[in-house]
Amino acid sequence: MHLQSSVSHLGWFKSIFSTNKFSAILAISFSLILSACGGGGNSVTENDLQDPTSDGVPPILTSVSILQSQERDASPDGVAKLGQSIKVDFTASEALMLPVVTINGVSASVEGKIGDWSASREMVEADVDGYVTFNISFTDISGVPGTDVSETTDGSRVQYCAEGCVAPVEDPLVGEWMLDGEGAAGVGPTAGSMEWWSTNADVVSERACWFDDLFAFSLDGTFQNIQGETTWVEAWQGGADSCAAPVSPHDGSNPATWAWDESAGTITINGKGAHLGLAKAVNGEELSSSGSAPDSITYTILTLTADGMNLTVTLETAPGVWWTFNLAKKPVSPFVGNWKLDGEGAAGVGPTAGSMEWWSTNADVVAERACWFDDVYAFGSDGSFSNIFGEDTWVEAWQGGSDSCAAPVAPHDGSAAATFSHDEEAGTLTITGKGAHLGLPKAVNGQELSSSGSAPDSITYQILTLTSDGMNLTVTLETAPGVWWTFNLAKVPPSPLAGNWKLDGAGSAGVGPTAGSMEWWSANADVVAERACWFDD
Repeated sequence: MHLQSSVSHLGWFKSIFSTNKFSAILAISFSLILSACGGGGNSVTENDLQDPTSDGVPPILTSVSILQSQERDASPDGVAKLGQSIKVDFTASEALMLPVVTINGVSASVEGKIGDWSASREMVEADVDGYVTFNISFTDISGVPGTDVSETTDGSRVQYCAEGCVAPVEDPLVGEWMLDGEGAAGVGPTAGSMEWWSTNADVVSERACWFDDLFAFSLDGTFQNIQGETTWVEAWQGGADSCAAPVSPHDGSNPATWAWDESAGTITINGKGAHLGLAKAVNGEELSSSGSAPDSITYTILTLTADGMNLTVTLETAPGVWWTFNLAKKPVSPFVGNWKLDGEGAAGVGPTAGSMEWWSTNADVVAERACWFDDVYAFGSDGSFSNIFGEDTWVEAWQGGSDSCAAPVAPHDGSAAATFSHDEEAGTLTITGKGAHLGLPKAVNGQELSSSGSAPDSITYQILTLTSDGMNLTVTLETAPGVWWTFNLAKVPPSPLAGNWKLDGAGSAGVGPTAGSMEWWSANADVVAERACWFDD
């Protein structure tokens, strides 16, 4: 039975392979497999991906900004120097093929994907100083090109200066200005022209009393003409075209203010008689009498340098008659600010200028005399000086004290009206005012005081060092032959909060359940528009 069964199975296999049955089974099986995959025929080739066809809609760039690559945010005041990289960030309305970007006319490296891209290149010696240009050429993935873009959407820009640009100042107009010598004032047929007349060297010399006049813009918005005892007074003012006492209302006696319209590029001086440059040049006329002075004058700004040190303004006094004035800001003295003794080694005495080999303020002295080391020596921008002691300072026996911290003793108590003057050529600093001093009150020229009543009216210090950043100062003076007191002072850095602040537009105010949260309410664009009177506070 077993043998017969085996023969029977063997015969069945032989039967399959010896006929067309095997081929038929294979064909049926393959057909079933194709059907399971979506049918027979051309089903495989029909599932091949097709090349995209043009959608006919050009792509656009929805945001474009430019910045120096080390900066965190793009701004209108970006700067870059040799060796730094410029970055252009942009976003498209749809997916793009690899864009082509040039920066200052040179191909930039581009990276990104879909709609978010960034291009960058390093600035080299061949780049020319000025604002950096760029161009973006782009095409969507369907092959439709967009219009080349060479402007930012957020107003950002970067100024390139190979040696480094001067950072813009926050309040460039604030300060005291003077006419800037030869060519500082003139008149011509167009704005900025001086082809009819201008201040040459002879005029500057003859009218020196005009060229030392100050045009003072204060941070609080007030303005003042500061002319001293004399200024240039013309015939229409009742003068003789010569230096003479200022004539009202052009004598700085009236309260005045200034307003800068940055978008319009104008400065308006409000206040009868207040003016820039020449008193007679006002909007629409040249004055023929002092009594016809207007209540305000608006000047067009031709240039205002980023460092806030040079200003050119113009105004039309009659059709086709333009007066132009070039002004330079009076540099702020490097001494202006608050100073203190600079800790260990800040004061001492020795046999030569700068020497402290006989005695100096070590750590123990600094700790014991903390009331001395917190004293402030304040130099004002107007040339004023004051000693600021607070409730106590170091009072010595010659002052009637007991070499200890105690209430300041007159006249070394800051009560004097004092001034300072710097003779740069001589390298000296003079403090004028009885009792006013730097460092130690007893150390004066030619002596060490033995009584408060012998305080001199002024003290002159020799400047040993004044750092270029105006933050460190070393002065010395000889109190007796071969006896030199030296003081090292450090300027107190201004508070980072000092200045004028405003709410920063959309999202600048809000309320929520945690510190910094605005999830309940915040000032969106509509709020900013509605409450513009709040956002200019």
